[in-house]
Amino acid sequence: MIKITQFFTMLLPMALYFFSSCKKSDDHAPIANKTYLKKYTEENSVYEYFYDQQNRLTQETYSEPGYTSYTIVTGYDASGNISSSKTRITGNAAVSIQNYSYYSQNRPLVTETRDSATNNLYRTTTYSYNGNKTTRAISYPGGTNGSRGEFTYDASGNMILEEWYNSAGTKTTSTSYSSFDDKISPRSLLPHFSRNGIVFKNNSTAYVYTNLVAGTTTNYTTNY
Repeated sequence: MIKITQFFTMLLPMALYFFSSCKKSDDHAPIANKTYLKKYTEENSVYEYFYDQQNRLTQETYSEPGYTSYTIVTGYDASGNISSSKTRITGNAAVSIQNYSYYSQNRPLVTETRDSATNNLYRTTTYSYNGNKTTRAISYPGGTNGSRGEFTYDASGNMILEEWYNSAGTKTTSTSYSSFDDKISPRSLLPHFSRNGIVFKNNSTAYVYTNLVAGTTTNYTTNY
């Protein structure tokens, strides 16, 4: 069960009042409130988020005792859209790595994973979008293919099908999600694509996981 431990509220400026030479308006514009996620914990995992003066996410950190940690720094273009992000991964990883991601319309297109010491390319992750389906494919230097994930969403923005394929293009696992509640999923508040695009608007209370390699199917139910 996911527990959000801290929120903070940032007040947006009150709307400006306009005057004309003939009439003064006595209407008072309400103050708009918007809540930004600052920190949340999931068991021993701690996620923290930092914003600039325009309330845009600029840094995300993750830490958990005994496990790999990371820091993500996000950049924006002149129009305020996400243009790139850089991830530094440290901890138990044999080699610290950095991810350089490039965006279009605030959606990731390509992520390059490089050795932070040598800058050598380790792998490339390419994202593609077709209607309600998102595909994430991994490739390695020399043209070697890695795994591929395909994620299908319903009209509400909830992922209903998650499928994974191996480097040969054979489907290995499939997970179908159903029975969404009417509560906002805490993960939908996470402001970075570090969730790999796998975000539920609401909470799935039931899902079925099928391992096609092992020939097994398992049904799960969850409570929030």
